[in-house]
Amino acid sequence: MESTQEPTWTELADFEPLLSVEQVEEQEPDSWGPSRRMMLITLTKSGKQLLDSCQMPDGGDMAADMVDMLDAYKVQLEALMEMTEAARSRLLVVANAAIEQQPG
Repeated sequence: MESTQEPTWTELADFEPLLSVEQVEEQEPDSWGPSRRMMLITLTKSGKQLLDSCQMPDGGDMAADMVDMLDAYKVQLEALMEMTEAARSRLLVVANAAIEQQPG
């Protein structure tokens, strides 16, 4: 009968990097700053203020563009959340491996 022993934390901690430094730099586009600021500024406005802005010439187009910009920002943030979970999981595995390797 074969043994179905669970891997040790040390064995689980034997993983390769997921990203290169270049890939990390690509994940931090300069475009996030304006999207983040626009999102925060929008939250400082009342419904009336936003409606007034939309009723200005080209205001509707501007609002649609802002929604598109926020949609793209949201996708970036969701990907960042996935990477955050992966990083957190890797750290938990390594922390458990360090505990496992302690003498005694």
